Amino acid sequence: MKKQSGDNAVVRNMVACAHCVLGCIERICDYINQAAYAYQAVSGESFCTSAWQGFLLNFKHMAKFAFANMIAKVFIFIGKVAITGGNMISLYYIVKYQQSKDSEM
Repeated sequence: MKKQSGDNAVVRNMVACAHCVLGCIERICDYINQAAYAYQAVSGESFCTSAWQGFLLNFKHMAKFAFANMIAKVFIFIGKVAITGGNMISLYYIVKYQQSKDSEM
């Protein structure tokens, strides 16, 4: 479609909008599949029943799940900062020790 239309801005915008819509549908399907598989693993029900029950579970406890995700993101950020800081401090002391060892020779 792009090749046949040449450099038409309307066609490019239509393709971009279609790409966006298909991306949204893909993310929604992935989310529903994840909820269905998780509910299916816990309950042992069929996929379709698990998808519906998983959706209802997520809908009923939406605020709790959002809060838990926010807390998880905060802890992940704190972990990243702690690992980076720990590496920086250890490197500082390694370099300092190496310099003091080299100056003794």
